[in-house]
Amino acid sequence: MKIRRDAVALSSVIFTVALLMVAPTAWSNAMAGLERNPFDPFDPIDAGGLYKSLDSFAPEGFASLAIIAIGLMVAWTGYIRGVRWTWSVMFLIVWAWYFPLSMLPNLQGWPHIYMIGWLDIGTAIRESGMSRIYVKECLGFLLMLIALILPLPAFIWGRGSRSGEPGWPNSGAPKKPDL
Repeated sequence: MKIRRDAVALSSVIFTVALLMVAPTAWSNAMAGLERNPFDPFDPIDAGGLYKSLDSFAPEGFASLAIIAIGLMVAWTGYIRGVRWTWSVMFLIVWAWYFPLSMLPNLQGWPHIYMIGWLDIGTAIRESGMSRIYVKECLGFLLMLIALILPLPAFIWGRGSRSGEPGWPNSGAPKKPDL
């Protein structure tokens, strides 16, 4: 197996790392509320409605797991080969799924949010709580942005070929036989 060392391959690896960083949270959201017995009449916590609020995370968790699976399949089938439409799919995953789900809630309270200084990032990662979650979400978003921007010239201009010249096909269509 030949290992490719170019921007598109590196971008696929970065997308894989970023999507797998999100997977444990999506899995825990999907499994929220499934560990309880809904028919237990002696469940004291259910009377307060706690499990009903936990159950609302399950659809978001299952949808996130599906999008992560789609993103990994696209990144390792078409994106790594430089098929142009796959960049659009990854763009939609970053800006239509990850940004509204993870980053937008953090940015809505921007003036009132506790801003983590550059020197406090190491402390925030070691501690548990909201600061660690914020740093993890920002890191995931930054990785996804780098993975989108890094191979952009390869997707726009192709790999070593100009439009109209014979070269590596970027459209995803099979190569036409020479007559």
